Amino acid sequence: MTSTQPIKVALVGGGIGGLCLAAGLVSNPKIDIHVYESVPEYKDIGAGLALHMNAIKGMDLIGPHVKKAYFDKALTMAEEADEEMSTKVTIASGPNTGALVAELGKAKGRKTVARSDLLAGLMDLIPKEKLSFNKRLASMTERADQTIDLTFKDGTSVHADAVIGCDGVHSITRGYLLGEDHPARAPKNNDGWQIWRTLVPAEEAKKFIDEKFTRTVPILCGPKGHINCMPLHNMRDVSAGVAMRGARKPGMKDAPELRPEDFEGYTKEAQDIVKVNKPLVQLNTQDRSCRN
Repeated sequence: MTSTQPIKVALVGGGIGGLCLAAGLVSNPKIDIHVYESVPEYKDIGAGLALHMNAIKGMDLIGPHVKKAYFDKALTMAEEADEEMSTKVTIASGPNTGALVAELGKAKGRKTVARSDLLAGLMDLIPKEKLSFNKRLASMTERADQTIDLTFKDGTSVHADAVIGCDGVHSITRGYLLGEDHPARAPKNNDGWQIWRTLVPAEEAKKFIDEKFTRTVPILCGPKGHINCMPLHNMRDVSAGVAMRGARKPGMKDAPELRPEDFEGYTKEAQDIVKVNKPLVQLNTQDRSCRN
């Protein structure tokens, strides 16, 4: 690299964080950035998002166009844009059932967005030639001049002046920086948490769960874990999730089965969401883009 050449940056990981950062850097003439994403294509997986003010301000700091991409894809939860809404955290089991624990992100015009929709909006901000899919990083090697060679599992390799790691909890870049034996190298799940999640058409969901949960964002808490819902895709779908402590045992390779009986003692509203999740979770484990 000479003083007249842009810095060649390899950004490993094209999730929300990686694409936001790339969208902020791509117009800088002093930087030649390229995003390497491990999956072959983005699918409609992952929880929906209801971003709070700190995240929206962070997007604005990266660039107003990044914040606009979120707002263009997001759904206003309330019928009226000036109606205040929040994520309501309530107790769903025990003597304090029904107690309101917290109201998160209370704001007017509160919005939700599907992860896939937000990724699509952010991807529109990045030239197609700057984003490569199916590039799962295998290793990194530093040259004598401190530039980096990256080798991917498909056998290809690239050379960069700098690398930015946005490659998630199983990060290869973290292992390179910290060392493979570092205690922070791999993700930890000391409490054995397991999350089940599915996407249900809203009209179908209304047959089984309280209608209010198809247009709000509740978190229902109890001793075994928490249960939540979120409207997505212009109210056409509902993302339903169950998180349980102690479900994943040490050494377990496959995801444990979701058992509604584990949530006996929770409110009927909470148990109904668990039952909606149950018949679809195995289908969505194989192909998260599926619908009921």
